[in-house]
Amino acid sequence: MFCGSSTVRQFQRDFPGRFSYNVFSGASIKGLPRLGSTVGHGEVIRHLARAPQRKKLFLMLGNADTDFGYYHGLAGGGTDDAAAFAAERVGIYGQFLTALLEEDDGAGLIETIGVLGLQPSPLLDAHFIDVVVGHTRACRDSLRAAGDRVDLGHAARIARVVDFNDRLAAGLPRHPKLRFFRIDHAMLDDAGSLIGRFFPSHPHEHHAVKNETFREWRQVLAPEIACYRKR
Repeated sequence: MFCGSSTVRQFQRDFPGRFSYNVFSGASIKGLPRLGSTVGHGEVIRHLARAPQRKKLFLMLGNADTDFGYYHGLAGGGTDDAAAFAAERVGIYGQFLTALLEEDDGAGLIETIGVLGLQPSPLLDAHFIDVVVGHTRACRDSLRAAGDRVDLGHAARIARVVDFNDRLAAGLPRHPKLRFFRIDHAMLDDAGSLIGRFFPSHPHEHHAVKNETFREWRQVLAPEIACYRKR
């Protein structure tokens, strides 16, 4: 069972009857504990986790926070401290995962929970502000002004995603059913730049090329998902 923001769509492949795909466009880590939220993804994921079938649950959240939420906050006078922003989100994620595991205690419906790390955005500097404003309605002038305080360049944005994944790896609850997986390092060259095959043809697309990212995820998740293994 895959649940998360729009990045989950890359897993929607032809494996009939084996997977459940649950996509919540724009869903953030911040919104997980909000009861009655507009997206409602936290409530739905908890409901799905209680479905009476044994399952492996894979959660993919965080890109809405790092690609849009942090920069929307910058434009609105929020924190400039990306490390504090990441620490807060990791804490929220950890509390949510702990609740899922506690609710499953005794029932044993969850075999494992796989937390899938964030993917670096392919958005180049020339299009970054336009896309953020389009998705979040942030004030364009305020976001541009924030660039005087915080580096908004592609390399800096990628580095924040890698740091966020590092914090996830270190800060998530320790539990025998909980796993963390990531592909961000496989998407970057030795200089920390996004490898060319991950750039989409449309310059305003904020997702990396899905076939290419799925190829990486398939390798990483093969020990957990039998049909991802080479035959």
